[in-house]
Amino acid sequence: MLPTRTELRAELRLRRHGQSHPPSAELLQRFSSLALPERARIASYASHGTEFPTTELNQWLLERGHQVYVPRVIDVNPPQMVFHQITAHSLLTPGRFGIDEPSVDAQPAHCFEMMLLPVLGADRRGNRLGQGLGFYDRYLRRYRDLEQTLPLRVGLAWSAQLLDSLVPESWDVPLDYLLTEDALIRCS
Repeated sequence: MLPTRTELRAELRLRRHGQSHPPSAELLQRFSSLALPERARIASYASHGTEFPTTELNQWLLERGHQVYVPRVIDVNPPQMVFHQITAHSLLTPGRFGIDEPSVDAQPAHCFEMMLLPVLGADRRGNRLGQGLGFYDRYLRRYRDLEQTLPLRVGLAWSAQLLDSLVPESWDVPLDYLLTEDALIRCS
């Protein structure tokens, strides 16, 4: 019998314990192979706990002239977030769920060339399992509702979080790429 999504989430949280090394030069080189326009608008996130670390990656993107935005939770029922521009991780402060967020006064944005997504689990087809509240899938659905082109979606995960197969839900928006500490995987 297949595990429920709740059971799978619990197992995947255990898998990522002990993973904590920052992005290597090789990882950043693999990431840079993704074609981005100059001053690209990139929706990222502030990693929390044992998530794949984003502090160094966000700084690396800023140093290359890209505009980086991280989410601020504005409601949980239904889950809603707005992305605000950052210039340094040190300017973030703990928000809901204890996750670092930008100031409400920071510049918001709604359209991006790329979105970096936290991954609890994913398969090579780009099916992603998140924390379970649907923040990112709801956010991306707005692109479809407005008939806008989806941003390039790159999931960030430890290789221990890769799954052989994951059955998507009807609301799931697949990833284009998965970036792990070992590889950049084009999803098919």
